[in-house]
Parts: sequence; C-alpha cells; structure tokens
Amino acid sequence: MRKLIGLLLAGAVLGSCTARQEGPDGLTVVATTGIIGDVIRNIGGDDLDLITLIPPGVDPHDYVPSAQQVASISAADFVFANGLGLEEGLIDLLEQAESEGLSVTYLAEHSDPIDRDPHFWHDPARMRQAAELVAQSIGTNSDYLGELELLDREVEEMFDGIPPERRLLVTSHDFFDYFADRYGFEVVGTIIPGGSSLGSPSSADLAALIALIKQRDVRAIFVENTSSPELAESVADDVGPRLQIVDVASDSLGAPGSETGTYAELIRSNATAIAAALGG
Repeated sequence: MRKLIGLLLAGAVLGSCTARQEGPDGLTVVATTGIIGDVIRNIGGDDLDLITLIPPGVDPHDYVPSAQQVASISAADFVFANGLGLEEGLIDLLEQAESEGLSVTYLAEHSDPIDRDPHFWHDPARMRQAAELVAQSIGTNSDYLGELELLDREVEEMFDGIPPERRLLVTSHDFFDYFADRYGFEVVGTIIPGGSSLGSPSSADLAALIALIKQRDVRAIFVENTSSPELAESVADDVGPRLQIVDVASDSLGAPGSETGTYAELIRSNATAIAAALGG
C-alpha cells in the first residue's frame, strides 16, 4: 500500500503545476473529513478551493483513498486531517505527503487530546481550538470562532435538567469521551471496545456490558448512524424494553437518515437526542 501511494503521489507531484485548481485567493485546502471541511469552509468562505476526501455518510475508520484523491493532496497548500488514527486508510498517504514536504496539520493533536482518542469534535470548545489553528494557518479572521462558543453554551443549557445519576452513556464504540468530559457525563461502557468502529466484542464483553447496564440503570445505548445497530439491539433484548436505542451522528456529516449536514447541526442533533433520552 505504501509503495503504491508513493508512486501515485510522486506522479501527482510532478503534474501538480498544471493540475492545481486554485480558489480566487490562491489557496487550495484539503480536509480529510466532512466535519473538518465544514469548519474550514465556515472560516475561509467560498474563496477557498476546498477538497474533502471522505464522502458524507462514510465511516472514516475504513475509508481508502482513490488515485484522484492522492493527486488532490499533492496539489494542496494546506492539508488538515483529524489524526490520532481516525483516518486509518489515509495514514500512509498523509505520512507520504509530509515526507514530500507538504503541509499536513493533525487537528486532534492540537486540541487537548484525551488518551489518543481522535473524536475531539464532540466538544465544541476543543473544536474552537482547532478552528483557531485553521484560521491562523490560512491567514484569516472569522466570526465562526464566536459561533462555536455560542454553540457550546447552547448545548450546555440543553442538559441543565438532567441530574448526575442519569448522565450515563453507553455507545456503540468509544466516541463520546470528549462530549462526556465537556458536559459532565460518564461513559459507562461501549459495545465495541476501543475508539475504532472496526473492532469486534467477545461474548464475555457483551455479557459484562449487559450486567453493568442493569447495575447502573442505564437508560439508552447511543449508536452512531454510520454503523449497524444489530449488536445494540441484541444487548437491548437482554436488558429489556426500558433500554432505548438512540441514533446519533459520530464520525461523518450527512449520514443516511440524519439532518447533520453541518458541524453545528451534528452537535445540536446529538445534544437534542441525548437530552430527550436521558432527561425524561
């Protein structure tokens, strides 16, 4: 894989002088995910030539780039990636791009990371740190930083009526630690161990999780809408009808059946779903 990417990237670099498609202000910017791309668009406006690699509704953990996307990275002035292992299929490509002297910034690593967890965007305050870094990098000022502060306050207010004993989260995989850290929730457990959606739990893992859900009187399992709810449904069958299964957006904008076309919509949608499930 690395050798193939190296050959593709080398060819793209040689042709980048003619292949580059610049925006009106002369900057071509690549974002690995739609979440990062939406933030960059809000900061830089339509003057940027923005290229987003991972399509809407696609799990970034297992996405593999095309040859055309390899070429788009070689033509970029700035590449903004999430990092910390989120884009597992892009790691070799990003490392190769850096070795060729291209500017690659891993935003999660600059956003007060928690235990190498890549899902920092679930905390709007940390996303504001990332957005500020983007603005500094591309040389612009943006009112969007203030909008992220307001979003953070709005979400916090949604949870005012949820007592501490109900602020318990079980998720399909480990993606809500930043959210929990910001808003005073506890991640009780996950169906798939670890921060990647590509793992697989053992029967012992599931049995332990079911026992914990019953012991802590957990009210809901939050399942990302880019993954199958089958395992969550199996757990809920064992726990009983009081345990809800709630769809949330995790790693991608615009997942099927969601109304999360922007980063702010993703955060509001999740906050609304969580407040409804745990606040009643």
